[in-house]
Amino acid sequence: MSKLCVTNHIADYVLSASESGSIHTNRFATTGITITLPSIASEGTYFYLCSAEYGLEFIVALENGSHQIWDNSGPIAGQSIYGSGLQVNFKSIMLTYNGSGKWLTTHKYGVFYALP
Repeated sequence: MSKLCVTNHIADYVLSASESGSIHTNRFATTGITITLPSIASEGTYFYLCSAEYGLEFIVALENGSHQIWDNSGPIAGQSIYGSGLQVNFKSIMLTYNGSGKWLTTHKYGVFYALP
């Protein structure tokens, strides 16, 4: 069994596909941060994001608008969330790349807003 890697971010950060399976939080952050999904990823690449500092702005962004984030559960299931990314006021979200340009919300708990 491999260990999960948990990274606490206090500033904006760009994920790489090689970090797939890791957990990212905004623990210890004092201002809002943006986590950017990689523009190059293989099918099954996933990230788990957890808001440790609830109430701070925590944005999931798309690198160079290269992909889309799709909500595959809840009130807008099957709809694309367009724009530059997803502003989240959440406890946790898991995003998995499907290999065809879409990051899917495979787990979520909280409130989500599409960015313009």
